[in-house]
Amino acid sequence: MPTKEKYCYRILKSYSLLVDFDGQPDRENVPSPLDKNETFGQWKKRVLGANIDGVTVYGPIEVNDRTRINTLQSNFNAEHIGNIFKFQDKVKNKQNKIAVSTAIESTEKKYSTVSKDTLEDLISGYGGILEPSVKEFFDRYLEKTEDGIDAEELIGQLLKSYNDLIRQYRERRN
Repeated sequence: MPTKEKYCYRILKSYSLLVDFDGQPDRENVPSPLDKNETFGQWKKRVLGANIDGVTVYGPIEVNDRTRINTLQSNFNAEHIGNIFKFQDKVKNKQNKIAVSTAIESTEKKYSTVSKDTLEDLISGYGGILEPSVKEFFDRYLEKTEDGIDAEELIGQLLKSYNDLIRQYRERRN
């Protein structure tokens, strides 16, 4: 069963009502609104269940300027409302973490990969000035690679090929 705060938060989202009650609701989820002519008693039984007592609905009131804050605090103990908002903060924080994680993932993918078309355009931009071995390297690489070329992998392959060529050159010189 959901916590009381979670259930009250769901009521707030579904019915725009801030409520408090004693007991545990019969349901897991808050039922959808049915009829605009439904009475509070009918609603209470349908949404909260028969085992709920002490249902309080919070709403805006006009307060006389001479009313003491202490009187308001004791008449309208809002600890439960604070707990509902704490639960809402948890929900929002979880949603924010998911959104941030998704954005990071998307950004990492965007900047760690190069489209096959982009790489082909870069190579063709050099026209005929690329050395045949360099052109062959990229042709082989593009042939075996799907779209979304991993930039780190490509750089690693370039470094390995360049290092192998330099090693071979030095071995031939000696």
